[in-house]
Amino acid sequence: MANVCYQLVFFIHTVLVIFLVLAPECNGNPDEDRLIAFLLGNYQKYGRPALEDESVNVQHGLSLLRIMDYCAMSDTVTIEVWNHLTWVDDRLAWSTDDMGGVSSIRLPPSEIWMPDTTPYNAWAEKSQTFNVVVYHDGKCSYVPRNVWKLPCKRTGSTATCNIKLGSWTYDGSKLNLTNTSPTIDLSAMSVTDRFDLEDNKAKREVVLYECCPEPYITLHYNFSLKLNGPLSNSGKSLLPGSIFGSQLLFLGVLSILSALCAL
Repeated sequence: MANVCYQLVFFIHTVLVIFLVLAPECNGNPDEDRLIAFLLGNYQKYGRPALEDESVNVQHGLSLLRIMDYCAMSDTVTIEVWNHLTWVDDRLAWSTDDMGGVSSIRLPPSEIWMPDTTPYNAWAEKSQTFNVVVYHDGKCSYVPRNVWKLPCKRTGSTATCNIKLGSWTYDGSKLNLTNTSPTIDLSAMSVTDRFDLEDNKAKREVVLYECCPEPYITLHYNFSLKLNGPLSNSGKSLLPGSIFGSQLLFLGVLSILSALCAL
Protein backbone atom coordinates (compact mmCIF):
# COMPACT_ATOMS: atom_id res chain seq x y z
CA MET A 1 0.00 0.00 0.00
CA ALA A 2 2.85 2.38 0.84
CA ASN A 3 4.50 1.71 -2.52
CA VAL A 4 1.26 2.62 -4.30
CA CYS A 5 1.07 5.93 -2.41
CA TYR A 6 4.69 6.77 -3.25
CA GLN A 7 4.08 6.00 -6.92
CA LEU A 8 0.96 8.19 -6.94
CA VAL A 9 2.82 11.10 -5.34
CA PHE A 10 5.69 10.72 -7.84
CA PHE A 11 3.22 10.68 -10.74
CA ILE A 12 1.43 13.86 -9.58
CA HIS A 13 4.77 15.62 -9.03
CA THR A 14 5.95 14.68 -12.54
CA VAL A 15 2.72 15.94 -14.13
CA LEU A 16 2.98 19.27 -12.29
CA VAL A 17 6.60 19.78 -13.37
CA ILE A 18 5.75 19.07 -17.01
CA PHE A 19 2.76 21.45 -16.82
CA LEU A 20 4.83 24.27 -15.35
CA VAL A 21 7.57 23.84 -17.92
CA LEU A 22 5.29 23.63 -20.95
CA ALA A 23 2.58 26.07 -19.84
CA PRO A 24 2.68 29.46 -21.63
CA GLU A 25 3.83 32.40 -19.54
CA CYS A 26 1.22 35.00 -18.52
CA ASN A 27 2.63 38.35 -19.61
CA GLY A 28 -0.50 40.49 -19.36
CA ASN A 29 -1.12 42.79 -22.30
CA PRO A 30 2.12 42.97 -24.34
CA ASP A 31 0.91 46.06 -26.21
CA GLU A 32 0.31 47.97 -22.96
CA ASP A 33 3.67 46.83 -21.61
CA ARG A 34 5.40 48.02 -24.78
CA LEU A 35 3.49 51.31 -24.67
CA ILE A 36 4.40 52.05 -21.05
CA ALA A 37 8.06 51.29 -21.74
CA PHE A 38 7.90 53.57 -24.80
CA LEU A 39 6.31 56.47 -22.87
CA LEU A 40 8.26 56.32 -19.62
CA GLY A 41 11.64 55.13 -20.90
CA ASN A 42 13.08 58.65 -21.20
CA TYR A 43 10.27 60.56 -19.49
CA GLN A 44 11.27 63.35 -17.08
CA LYS A 45 8.48 63.69 -14.53
CA TYR A 46 9.93 66.81 -12.90
CA GLY A 47 9.67 68.90 -16.06
CA ARG A 48 6.49 70.69 -17.13
CA PRO A 49 4.85 69.42 -20.33
CA ALA A 50 5.37 72.79 -22.04
CA LEU A 51 8.08 75.04 -23.44
CA GLU A 52 9.67 77.61 -21.13
CA ASP A 53 7.59 80.50 -22.53
CA GLU A 54 4.36 78.48 -22.53
CA SER A 55 1.85 77.73 -19.78
CA VAL A 56 0.34 74.34 -19.04
CA ASN A 57 -3.45 74.63 -19.28
CA VAL A 58 -5.04 72.80 -16.34
CA GLN A 59 -8.80 72.59 -15.94
CA HIS A 60 -10.29 72.02 -12.50
CA GLY A 61 -13.77 71.00 -11.49
CA LEU A 62 -15.17 70.27 -8.03
CA SER A 63 -17.85 67.72 -7.15
CA LEU A 64 -19.40 67.95 -3.68
CA LEU A 65 -20.20 64.44 -2.46
CA ARG A 66 -21.20 64.98 1.16
CA ILE A 67 -21.46 67.63 3.86
CA MET A 68 -20.16 65.61 6.76
CA ASP A 69 -20.26 68.00 9.71
CA TYR A 70 -20.48 71.62 10.84
CA CYS A 71 -18.71 72.69 14.04
CA ALA A 72 -20.42 75.65 15.73
CA MET A 73 -17.52 76.34 18.08
CA SER A 74 -14.98 76.96 15.29
CA ASP A 75 -17.45 77.63 12.46
CA THR A 76 -15.83 75.04 10.22
CA VAL A 77 -17.46 72.63 7.79
CA THR A 78 -16.14 69.19 6.82
CA ILE A 79 -16.90 68.11 3.27
CA GLU A 80 -16.10 65.17 1.00
CA VAL A 81 -15.25 66.08 -2.59
CA TRP A 82 -13.93 64.83 -5.90
CA ASN A 83 -11.33 67.01 -7.61
CA HIS A 84 -11.42 66.76 -11.41
CA LEU A 85 -8.10 67.74 -13.04
CA THR A 86 -7.38 67.56 -16.78
CA TRP A 87 -4.36 68.68 -18.79
CA VAL A 88 -2.40 67.66 -21.89
CA ASP A 89 1.10 66.17 -21.82
CA ASP A 90 2.35 65.73 -25.40
CA ARG A 91 5.17 63.54 -24.12
CA LEU A 92 2.53 60.92 -23.24
CA ALA A 93 0.89 60.83 -26.69
CA TRP A 94 1.11 57.87 -29.07
CA SER A 95 -0.36 56.40 -32.25
CA THR A 96 -2.94 53.70 -31.54
CA ASP A 97 -1.99 51.99 -34.82
CA ASP A 98 1.57 51.52 -33.57
CA MET A 99 0.48 50.19 -30.17
CA GLY A 100 -1.99 47.45 -31.00
CA GLY A 101 -5.04 49.72 -30.81
CA VAL A 102 -4.49 50.70 -27.17
CA SER A 103 -6.26 54.06 -26.72
CA SER A 104 -5.73 54.70 -22.98
CA ILE A 105 -3.69 53.52 -20.03
CA ARG A 106 -3.60 54.08 -16.26
CA LEU A 107 -0.46 55.37 -14.59
CA PRO A 108 0.38 56.16 -10.95
CA PRO A 109 0.64 59.90 -10.18
CA SER A 110 4.17 59.32 -8.90
CA GLU A 111 5.37 58.35 -12.39
CA ILE A 112 4.38 61.46 -14.39
CA TRP A 113 4.29 65.25 -14.04
CA MET A 114 1.32 66.39 -11.96
CA PRO A 115 -0.19 69.86 -11.36
CA ASP A 116 0.41 70.85 -7.73
CA THR A 117 -3.04 72.32 -7.09
CA THR A 118 -4.09 72.49 -3.46
CA PRO A 119 -6.65 74.32 -1.30
CA TYR A 120 -5.06 77.34 0.40
CA ASN A 121 -7.56 77.68 3.25
CA ALA A 122 -8.60 74.09 3.99
CA TRP A 123 -7.15 71.28 6.07
CA ALA A 124 -6.91 67.88 4.41
CA GLU A 125 -8.58 65.40 6.76
CA LYS A 126 -8.27 62.49 4.34
CA SER A 127 -7.07 61.94 0.78
CA GLN A 128 -7.43 59.04 -1.62
CA THR A 129 -5.15 58.98 -4.64
CA PHE A 130 -5.91 56.95 -7.73
CA ASN A 131 -4.27 56.32 -11.08
CA VAL A 132 -4.20 58.95 -13.79
CA VAL A 133 -6.06 58.04 -16.99
CA VAL A 134 -3.83 58.90 -19.96
CA TYR A 135 -5.33 58.98 -23.47
CA HIS A 136 -3.51 58.49 -26.77
CA ASP A 137 -3.70 62.23 -27.60
CA GLY A 138 -1.78 63.08 -24.40
CA LYS A 139 -4.84 64.14 -22.40
CA CYS A 140 -4.52 63.29 -18.69
CA SER A 141 -7.46 62.96 -16.28
CA TYR A 142 -7.03 62.72 -12.52
CA VAL A 143 -9.91 62.53 -10.01
CA PRO A 144 -8.74 62.14 -6.39
CA ARG A 145 -11.18 61.92 -3.48
CA ASN A 146 -10.61 64.28 -0.55
CA VAL A 147 -12.09 65.19 2.81
CA TRP A 148 -11.53 68.87 3.63
CA LYS A 149 -12.26 71.04 6.66
CA LEU A 150 -12.59 74.74 5.93
CA PRO A 151 -13.70 77.92 7.75
CA CYS A 152 -17.09 79.54 7.18
CA LYS A 153 -18.85 82.75 8.20
CA ARG A 154 -22.16 82.19 9.99
CA THR A 155 -25.06 84.59 10.29
CA GLY A 156 -27.97 83.11 12.21
CA SER A 157 -28.67 79.68 10.74
CA THR A 158 -26.86 80.36 7.44
CA ALA A 159 -23.15 79.68 6.88
CA THR A 160 -21.19 80.95 3.89
CA CYS A 161 -18.11 78.94 2.97
CA ASN A 162 -15.32 79.56 0.45
CA ILE A 163 -12.68 77.19 -0.91
CA LYS A 164 -9.57 78.91 -2.30
CA LEU A 165 -7.57 76.66 -4.58
CA GLY A 166 -4.49 77.15 -6.75
CA SER A 167 -1.00 75.96 -7.65
CA TRP A 168 1.42 75.82 -4.74
CA THR A 169 4.59 76.64 -6.70
CA TYR A 170 3.64 77.77 -10.23
CA ASP A 171 2.46 81.23 -11.21
CA GLY A 172 0.01 81.79 -14.05
CA SER A 173 2.74 82.04 -16.69
CA LYS A 174 3.71 78.42 -15.95
CA LEU A 175 0.36 76.87 -15.02
CA ASN A 176 -2.89 78.35 -16.34
CA LEU A 177 -5.64 77.15 -14.01
CA THR A 178 -9.28 77.47 -15.12
CA ASN A 179 -12.72 76.31 -13.94
CA THR A 180 -14.56 73.67 -15.92
CA SER A 181 -17.93 75.00 -14.71
CA PRO A 182 -19.38 78.19 -13.15
CA THR A 183 -20.81 76.09 -10.31
CA ILE A 184 -19.89 73.18 -8.05
CA ASP A 185 -21.10 69.83 -9.40
CA LEU A 186 -23.83 68.42 -7.12
CA SER A 187 -24.93 65.44 -9.23
CA ALA A 188 -23.33 62.89 -6.86
CA MET A 189 -24.13 64.68 -3.58
CA SER A 190 -25.77 62.76 -0.73
CA VAL A 191 -28.87 64.55 0.61
CA THR A 192 -29.21 65.10 4.37
CA ASP A 193 -31.87 66.81 6.47
CA ARG A 194 -29.16 68.42 8.63
CA PHE A 195 -28.08 70.89 5.94
CA ASP A 196 -29.61 72.60 2.92
CA LEU A 197 -27.29 73.88 0.20
CA GLU A 198 -28.82 77.21 -0.80
CA ASP A 199 -26.29 78.64 -3.25
CA ASN A 200 -23.03 77.73 -4.93
CA LYS A 201 -20.78 79.25 -7.58
CA ALA A 202 -17.24 79.01 -8.92
CA LYS A 203 -15.05 81.82 -10.17
CA ARG A 204 -11.49 82.44 -11.30
CA GLU A 205 -9.36 85.26 -9.86
CA VAL A 206 -6.16 86.60 -11.45
CA VAL A 207 -4.02 88.89 -9.28
CA LEU A 208 -1.02 91.01 -10.33
CA TYR A 209 1.33 92.22 -7.60
CA GLU A 210 3.57 95.30 -7.81
CA CYS A 211 6.62 93.20 -7.05
CA CYS A 212 6.16 90.69 -9.82
CA PRO A 213 5.14 90.75 -13.49
CA GLU A 214 3.66 87.24 -13.53
CA PRO A 215 -0.04 86.62 -12.75
CA TYR A 216 -1.21 84.51 -9.81
CA ILE A 217 -4.38 82.48 -10.28
CA THR A 218 -6.83 81.36 -7.61
CA LEU A 219 -10.06 79.41 -8.06
CA HIS A 220 -12.89 80.20 -5.63
CA TYR A 221 -15.72 77.79 -4.83
CA ASN A 222 -18.41 79.47 -2.73
CA PHE A 223 -21.48 77.86 -1.21
CA SER A 224 -24.08 78.70 1.44
CA LEU A 225 -25.52 76.26 3.96
CA LYS A 226 -28.81 76.44 5.83
CA LEU A 227 -28.17 74.76 9.19
CA ASN A 228 -31.29 72.91 10.27
CA GLY A 229 -31.79 72.77 14.04
CA PRO A 230 -29.54 73.97 16.88
CA LEU A 231 -25.86 73.03 16.81
CA SER A 232 -23.78 71.40 19.49
CA ASN A 233 -20.16 72.37 20.07
CA SER A 234 -19.14 69.18 18.27
CA GLY A 235 -20.91 70.48 15.22
CA LYS A 236 -23.71 67.94 14.88
CA SER A 237 -27.19 69.38 14.42
CA LEU A 238 -29.56 68.61 17.26
CA LEU A 239 -32.65 67.72 15.26
CA PRO A 240 -36.04 67.33 17.00
CA GLY A 241 -35.74 63.57 16.91
CA SER A 242 -32.39 63.56 18.68
CA ILE A 243 -33.62 66.12 21.24
CA PHE A 244 -36.68 63.98 21.98
CA GLY A 245 -34.46 60.91 22.35
CA SER A 246 -32.24 62.75 24.84
CA GLN A 247 -35.29 63.76 26.86
CA LEU A 248 -36.50 60.15 27.01
CA LEU A 249 -33.07 59.01 28.17
CA PHE A 250 -33.02 61.70 30.89
CA LEU A 251 -36.50 60.72 32.09
CA GLY A 252 -35.48 57.07 32.15
CA VAL A 253 -32.44 57.82 34.31
CA LEU A 254 -34.64 59.87 36.70
CA SER A 255 -37.11 56.98 36.97
CA ILE A 256 -34.33 54.53 37.86
CA LEU A 257 -32.88 56.90 40.50
CA SER A 258 -36.35 57.45 42.01
CA ALA A 259 -36.92 53.71 42.23
CA LEU A 260 -33.56 53.19 43.93
CA CYS A 261 -34.23 55.97 46.44
CA ALA A 262 -37.59 54.43 47.32
CA LEU A 263 -35.93 51.15 48.39
